[in-house]
Amino acid sequence: MTEFLLNLLTGILTTISGFAVKLAISLVILIVGWILIGFLAKKLAQSDKMQKYDPTLATFIHNGVNLGLKILLVVICVTILGVPASSLVALIASAGVAIGLALQGGLSNIAGGIMLLVFRPFSVGDYIVSSGNEGVVTGINIFYTTILTVDNKKVFLPNGGVSNSALVNVTAEATRRVDLSYVISFESDLEKAKKVLKLVAGSESKVLKDPATTILVTEYADGAYKVSLRAWCKTEDYWAVYGSIQDKVQPAFEASGIVLGHPHLNVHVSND
Repeated sequence: MTEFLLNLLTGILTTISGFAVKLAISLVILIVGWILIGFLAKKLAQSDKMQKYDPTLATFIHNGVNLGLKILLVVICVTILGVPASSLVALIASAGVAIGLALQGGLSNIAGGIMLLVFRPFSVGDYIVSSGNEGVVTGINIFYTTILTVDNKKVFLPNGGVSNSALVNVTAEATRRVDLSYVISFESDLEKAKKVLKLVAGSESKVLKDPATTILVTEYADGAYKVSLRAWCKTEDYWAVYGSIQDKVQPAFEASGIVLGHPHLNVHVSND
């Protein structure tokens, strides 16, 4: 009986010590591998070749490589502990189905991210408008596209929503048209007002000569003309041109005797 207990205890200790060694090896591999994978994925994304080739793809690759290799690392460590590979594969497959059903939104975001990278409606550095949010794209990750608003707020847009909704890429083209409208009283000289607007636009160095600036009446309001100025500029100069023309128009109108009109309503009272 004593010999039996001794053999049993020896067997338990041997098993525990063997498992402890495997556990220690697995933990070392997991910790070192985890750090190494994060370092390599970061270096890959920040490499000169990757940044020069495609900064937009770099962020996505960083997250994809980082996640994929870390999952593989965990599988290797679990296998070292003695879990049969076939059982592990079956467990992963079952877990994958369950997780897939539970995280349908997350999977749609991954698919959306892939669609964004394939069809390229925008790249890092573009200014976009999507789902009521607008700003400069700073990254396209596995689940989210990040943008930085003009007031320096970082917004995370789910890739699934971005890829499936209307999207405006403001900076996609090299040039943009600045549209400005002014309401001018019927009492003012319309042709003179047009000349003033033409001169103001012509005085702005960042306004392009081709396409030419156009000035036209777009509406006859109550007691006033609605005149539109349409000038073209480089995309990066849009707000500079917009603000400069706005600053110059009012003083130019006043100097030329042009009166800005205001829609009004005539009310006739009858004694009948």
